[in-house]
Amino acid sequence: LLGAKLLSAEWDLVDAHQLQPGDWLCSVCEDEDGLVLAETKVKALRRFPARDRDVVTISLSGASSSPDGAHVAGAMSLTADHSVLGAHRKSQGWQPIKASALNHNHMVLVVEESHEGCHEIRAAVANAQLEPPKSMEVLELELEDTSHAVLHMLHGSDGQRSTASRNEVP
Repeated sequence: LLGAKLLSAEWDLVDAHQLQPGDWLCSVCEDEDGLVLAETKVKALRRFPARDRDVVTISLSGASSSPDGAHVAGAMSLTADHSVLGAHRKSQGWQPIKASALNHNHMVLVVEESHEGCHEIRAAVANAQLEPPKSMEVLELELEDTSHAVLHMLHGSDGQRSTASRNEVP
């Protein structure tokens, strides 16, 4: 969505609509050790005109893995066909899951930044609400490396928690 805030490679929050091709974003990707923090380059941006779109609002909850054990709570709104890195509660592996398919049986990857570093959190999907269709413009972000997922700030967080998401672009 146009109002999304993403995490830049410098760990600053940037408005998605202000991005340009060539900008670098903080991302996650998989390597031989599992999921790692990385950086990826914006290849292209496409702004689509307003039309009725299905939007899903996802509410998350769960315990932080940081030493202080803070409670994770946050929400994000995405188009229904947007994917987040998620997993079934009984699964260990992360995979892209369409926002419209998420339910209380899923976990979503959340990255938390603290003075001790970054922590991976398996945040539970408390609720995934399909909103009535809304007329809105959207922004599609294409990355140079499609194996990466960028980090979106969660609403209701202090700006230190982000969830990983990506759009599959043909």
